[in-house]
Amino acid sequence: MSNYDQNAEIANGKKIVPQRVFIALPAGAAMQRAAAFFHRRNRALPVRWTLPENLHITLVPPWLCDDCCVVSRYLGMACREVQPFEISFSMVSQGPSSGNGRLIWVTGRAPSVLEQFRQRLLDLPCIVGQQEEQGRFLMHMTLARFRKGSVVKFSEEPAVQFREICRSAVLYASFRHPSGARYTELCRASFGQDCL
Repeated sequence: MSNYDQNAEIANGKKIVPQRVFIALPAGAAMQRAAAFFHRRNRALPVRWTLPENLHITLVPPWLCDDCCVVSRYLGMACREVQPFEISFSMVSQGPSSGNGRLIWVTGRAPSVLEQFRQRLLDLPCIVGQQEEQGRFLMHMTLARFRKGSVVKFSEEPAVQFREICRSAVLYASFRHPSGARYTELCRASFGQDCL
């Protein structure tokens, strides 16, 4: 029996199946172009590349959610209070630990507006208690995952073109799949505006 079946509830005579969701900043055109350029230069690596539409910066890690409509409303309210802001990444490296990680990711210092917005999300009533205690936030975006059994040392390099103005946050549903996670956009909330 899956977690979804175990956590399902009955409401109004209907079975409610919680969805695995997370909140992230989607990569826009500039980030997608930078990732595609990096991919072309490193296409021989034994990795599974993240699809352009799946590139994102996770703000609230996945949790099982019973009511995505409530989370969408809160996300919209939180986004209204923030204006678009710039992010930039400084390094492409192996992660999560240098030299022996299973990912290739870009990392950078989160601007204070992003740190504050992320904390506001973690404090939302619909999210509080859903997340395990998080360590210090490391702003990152996964570009690729090493294939099982691959032992590759990837050298760090500056992330020259990874810079963008963030204009929205997204509530995604996450589905496990043999070829990698699949994401569906449930709600996109623009900064300074209501949820679309």
